[in-house]
Amino acid sequence: MDITHAVIEHARHVIVEINDQAPRTFGDSFVHVSRVHAFTEASHPLVEYESHPVTEAHRAIARRVANLTPDGAVLQTGIGRLPEAMLGLLGDHRDLGIHSEMVPDGVIDPMEAGVVNNARKPLRRGKAVTGFALGGLPIIALPSTAKNGDISRIVPTLRPGAGAVTSRGDVHWAITEHGAAYLHGKCLRERVEAMITIADPSFREELERYAIGAKLLGAKTGMAMA
Repeated sequence: MDITHAVIEHARHVIVEINDQAPRTFGDSFVHVSRVHAFTEASHPLVEYESHPVTEAHRAIARRVANLTPDGAVLQTGIGRLPEAMLGLLGDHRDLGIHSEMVPDGVIDPMEAGVVNNARKPLRRGKAVTGFALGGLPIIALPSTAKNGDISRIVPTLRPGAGAVTSRGDVHWAITEHGAAYLHGKCLRERVEAMITIADPSFREELERYAIGAKLLGAKTGMAMA
């Protein structure tokens, strides 16, 4: 699972825990006993992801994502309330596929309904695969605020030391409950304008002031400079 197999292949010493409550997975996840230096037995439930109620803001974002999802698309969902909400809105889609690092419980219903059947996948056709997916239509979907609206998730800069999973050159769409911003191929000032429009209204003026001070937007009107 994940990077474990690669780690085992390069480790000098391998210690394996055998847990009778762990499910058996398929794919490239098997390790030959000859690679193991020591075993330990255990019996305990696995850590489970705790689901949380989906809000109307999540549904608004999910509707925008679902509208951008064509029939035959291969989904990389991740877990959380947004993927749960989005998967619940795909009932009218056809021949969707799964190739995702993680998937939530919400994937079960569309799979049982035949909406997700992996029929058009270019790789591993007919099978749902859990693992990183490359390519496709990169969409960053998130609520515009956090901490009950006190913090904007659309920010002018990242904190020192903050991690970035996806580079700005890879992202095509950024979506919040306030709208969808198409970013692919746009210059920095066009991205700034687009991102401000999908920020929470209470933070847009602050974001615009920063952009003007950084000379990304015109100082007089707030419009992007030519």
